Amino acid sequence: MVSPTASRDEDHPDGGAPEPAPPDGARPGADGDGPADEGSHGWSWHFVRVSGLFLAVMLVVQFTVTYLATDIGRTTARTMTDRWHDVTWRSFEVLTLLLALAHGALALGAAARARSRALELGVYALAGGLGVALVAVAVTFR
Repeated sequence: MVSPTASRDEDHPDGGAPEPAPPDGARPGADGDGPADEGSHGWSWHFVRVSGLFLAVMLVVQFTVTYLATDIGRTTARTMTDRWHDVTWRSFEVLTLLLALAHGALALGAAARARSRALELGVYALAGGLGVALVAVAVTFR
């Protein structure tokens, strides 16, 4: 005879044993990788998806201008310097690099969060430092 408190297969969605508790007190869906309840994701999950779409378009534009619209054999340091003196091109490149940096940091941070909080903070600190350095270079470039 089965006791009334015994687990039955139909009580669990996978038909088997209940899911184990998350390690280290982690909450399901708290890292933005998986939903806490069906259909909900963290802001970083959405940002990574949307920034990936923007980056795909921006990188195609940059590749087209750099390699297809101009003769790559005639590209010199002077050509690149002239491009960087154009405010539009410089803004586009800095925006592309900052978006790629944020995209990578949030995606890597979500993966690092599964390992430890200190590793996650290290990823964000490194990305922040690189972002500040990139903006400093872009602003001071003459």
